[in-house]
Amino acid sequence: MSPGLPPRAEPPPWEGNPYSALALFPEEARELQAAPAPHPARLPWWLNPLCLVAVGLVLLYRHAVPHRWKRQCIYTPTCSMYGLQSLQKYGLWRGGLRTWARIQRCNDVLFLGGTDLP
Repeated sequence: MSPGLPPRAEPPPWEGNPYSALALFPEEARELQAAPAPHPARLPWWLNPLCLVAVGLVLLYRHAVPHRWKRQCIYTPTCSMYGLQSLQKYGLWRGGLRTWARIQRCNDVLFLGGTDLP
């Protein structure tokens, strides 16, 4: 605050607006409504043979496909590294869905949802 300006006496912009989500939920309630963290998988990933195959396929993609053939990932860590981490943490089903969603956000061009087919 600069010394020449008087202090602001204006109410916050959401005050008095019944349609504002900030007016409906005070600060304490917003902090309490945070989503719970997803639980990790029940079994370790190395005990699930299908998860081992999925991790092997991701590693094969990372090391066997030449770098110039791959598209540039917009995320850090890359989608394949995120896929490895999520498969190892959440297992085949949830980790695979998280990886699929991440790749779809990154490379929407590769999927039919973003194209116009007759």
